Amino acid sequence: MLEPIDSHGGQLGDGTRFDRYIPSTVRRLTGANAKNYRPDVAISKFSGGGYAGDNIYNKSGNNQTRSTQIGAGHTTRFYVRLQNDAAVTDSFFLWGPSSNADFVVTYSSGGQAITGRVVSGAFWTTLNPGATKTIVMTVQARSTASAGTVRAMRFVARSAGDSGKLDVVKAIVSI
Repeated sequence: MLEPIDSHGGQLGDGTRFDRYIPSTVRRLTGANAKNYRPDVAISKFSGGGYAGDNIYNKSGNNQTRSTQIGAGHTTRFYVRLQNDAAVTDSFFLWGPSSNADFVVTYSSGGQAITGRVVSGAFWTTLNPGATKTIVMTVQARSTASAGTVRAMRFVARSAGDSGKLDVVKAIVSI
């Protein structure tokens, strides 16, 4: 008798290993509906504007980066705005980096803490065409962090309608 296949650590077919809580379209080899989906993330150090990355789509965060310098024990915020640039309603999975030895990173949206879901890639939101959602990324330098420490953090938005469509912004914090 054959044993069942162990599926722990497997992939859905979109290049990620995140649990999905809503149905997710896996692209056919021909890239079905690829032109219909377009996440657009932009990043700012201010809640009211100054976004980098609007209408720039890439997987590296190049030209979609904001940087800041803070002292050990201090906190800064980045505002990540997701916009659905497609002509169809789509859901988006969002992923951001976790805390490390030098920085504590947390996420919120609309005053709700969403850190665990963003770090695991399980946070998703559905947006109508042209609609936006803002995620606040709060970064605190631990009091034990050394001067000269730098951390570049990538924040990713991936379309559920076409898992090959994603956009990345980058926050860089130095002490």
